[in-house]
Amino acid sequence: ALVMVSAAATGAILTARQERLVRIGAPSAVAVSWQSTEREFVASVLELREQLAAVHSRVSPETVAKVEHALSTIDLAIAEARDALVRDPANAALSEILASNYRQKIGLLRRATQLASST
Repeated sequence: ALVMVSAAATGAILTARQERLVRIGAPSAVAVSWQSTEREFVASVLELREQLAAVHSRVSPETVAKVEHALSTIDLAIAEARDALVRDPANAALSEILASNYRQKIGLLRRATQLASST
């Protein structure tokens, strides 16, 4: 259930961020390119969350709590980087920070899914 709530929240946040970009004005080429990249990251995250949910019962509640806590921390970093990118859409360094945060989240989800699958 927690996985589904998190996935729904991620989708809602992305929709709100994209609407905010539209209201601010025409985004730069970097921002437009980033929106496409972010959709790919989010699709990967959602797919991995579904895979993790499928093996969720094999993992102790303590481990699930630790993984969810780590994911929440990464989500905060993603939100901060995304907000900074909205304010400075041409900043390539911010784009890389945001991408790095997503890669970290995807890596954690992959490792958690692999570990849960092997137990």
